Amino acid sequence: MKIYFVFSSHFGHILREENCRILVSFANVKRTIDLNQYYGFIPKLPEGFPEILIDSGGYQLQTGVRTSMRISVSEYSRWLIDALDKYPEIVGYMNLDILNDPLETMNNQFRIESEGLKPVPTWHDSDPQEFLSFYCSHYEWVAIGGLVGKRALGKRYITNLCNWMHQEYPGIKFHLFGIGISGALGYQQSSPYSCDFSTWSTVSRYGHAIVNRKTDPQYFTPGDGGQLIKEIMLPLNIRKKLLATVEVIDKSWNEYNPDEPRMKNIKNIDHDLILHEQLTREAVVNIKMFENQINEKSGKEYQGLLV
Repeated sequence: MKIYFVFSSHFGHILREENCRILVSFANVKRTIDLNQYYGFIPKLPEGFPEILIDSGGYQLQTGVRTSMRISVSEYSRWLIDALDKYPEIVGYMNLDILNDPLETMNNQFRIESEGLKPVPTWHDSDPQEFLSFYCSHYEWVAIGGLVGKRALGKRYITNLCNWMHQEYPGIKFHLFGIGISGALGYQQSSPYSCDFSTWSTVSRYGHAIVNRKTDPQYFTPGDGGQLIKEIMLPLNIRKKLLATVEVIDKSWNEYNPDEPRMKNIKNIDHDLILHEQLTREAVVNIKMFENQINEKSGKEYQGLLV
């Protein structure tokens, strides 16, 4: 299984130092003006990573999240053509999916392909299975979306989904969107080809941490069902310190220099920022350890897909 870390510029240096794969959303890419390009910008992606996976930004577009790029099939396709030429570390890029409209999602797949591109098709688990069957019969890598809101259904839902996908469509490389820690048990039983984790960059902000059973067994109970990784709430005194730091960060950013990244304006809370960074790095290391644990347990037949 390959884990892609959803890129965050605040702690991007940690991902780079830990040699992580990253997922970057087209909705959040930075623009560089180029007067020689008739459409006004050239692709600019984080550098120094072994692999980059591109998300179309469709989820942000349809859920009201503010984006830095205009998102359309034509803009996305045009950007991809240039990005692929500039960044050989891009290993895949997703179709521009439309929530609750599987037919338009499929049409977008064909529109992007008409530009000579090969996007990874995306199916939502609320869509008719016929669409998934079509993708699995024509493509080797298929993304599964629409799962973020399903976390409330519990860990068993993701476990059952993973088991069902492998039984119904053996040999297909599946990517699960937006399911990281909450999919841990499912991944341990029937891991997808790839998935993405976003909580690594936010746990310390909320006074939480990500721990691994191998290095911190004291945080695990029989009720965890053998889960190898989990998110925990830190002791109250540490949470208060972390949350106070976030308040200062936000106040500094909003009041004094709104055009700069918030982490650049901190002057007098170096110790607490070090704690934030320490917890974030530990989260990344523990997630990568989890990836290795999953791959060590995977059978040789499935491991062959990862080569």
